[in-house]
Amino acid sequence: MRRSINRVVLLGALTAFTFLVLTFPIGNTPLAQGAEKMSPWVWTKENPKPFWWSWGKDYWPEEPVSGGIYKLAAPRYIGLMNPNHWPVNDWNAMTYFYDFLMYNDGNFRPTVLFMTESYKYLNPNTVVMKLRKGIKFHDGADFNAAALKIQVDYIKDKANGCWSRAWIAPVKSIEILDEYTVQFNFKQAWAGFAGIFATVPGFMISPKALKNEMLLTKAKKIAGQAKKARKKANKAAKKDDKAKADKLARKALAKEAEVKELAEKTKDIVSLDKRAVGSGKYMYDKASPGNFLKYKRNPNWWFGQSIGRPEMP
Repeated sequence: MRRSINRVVLLGALTAFTFLVLTFPIGNTPLAQGAEKMSPWVWTKENPKPFWWSWGKDYWPEEPVSGGIYKLAAPRYIGLMNPNHWPVNDWNAMTYFYDFLMYNDGNFRPTVLFMTESYKYLNPNTVVMKLRKGIKFHDGADFNAAALKIQVDYIKDKANGCWSRAWIAPVKSIEILDEYTVQFNFKQAWAGFAGIFATVPGFMISPKALKNEMLLTKAKKIAGQAKKARKKANKAAKKDDKAKADKLARKALAKEAEVKELAEKTKDIVSLDKRAVGSGKYMYDKASPGNFLKYKRNPNWWFGQSIGRPEMP
């Protein structure tokens, strides 16, 4: 029997988010020109303020109020909540946790800047990106250049097992120019940069959570090394090779001590695979894998604050 999943969100904000993705204003500057993009918060005749930006009795018979529960059913559980790990079974569920650097417009072009304020090609191999200020993740960590660099480096590191690593293969390095500015250096000319960062690699994750995730990965690796070292030491002991056995035993003890130390450091850490930590409109509340996923409202969603609507979502 197939089990449905209840995802709990707030109805009013869900409606606003739907329009945000589908009708958020875009500029008319061709991507190919590589010119610095205008923020979608700047309104022009060609780029007017969207109708959902304001609401009230002129748009709806009743004023929106906070509270309530909205339930959605899905055929499969979200899967792993780190979007860079597989499997991810429900991308819609993922978008409630995480905000994007930028979004694709109605023509599937990455022209809708969101956490990104602007980006500019200095040459075909180099992009300078300015980030929006005042954004915080669910755990209180700041979104800034350092946070973006940590995420890009995390995805690129084979040890972290990110399926999205191939998507950013052209990235040679990322440099911090100032607190809210980074420079991407590519291995070759890369026209698809914006398109890629409007997808999975652009789902911004808390740098604090990423550091914890890397610590969990290290702990797992050291545990495997300790187990292997102990096995070799025991094997040498059975062969009555005392010198070799003693040497391997010391190595095993050192690894086991490291395992114990890491176990203490990671005892309270929950993997991103099980608990998402983004900057989105909703935060992780509780989950029963294969059964339900429950969200709670993010009371400090930066986007609502940026437009003078702190009650959003």
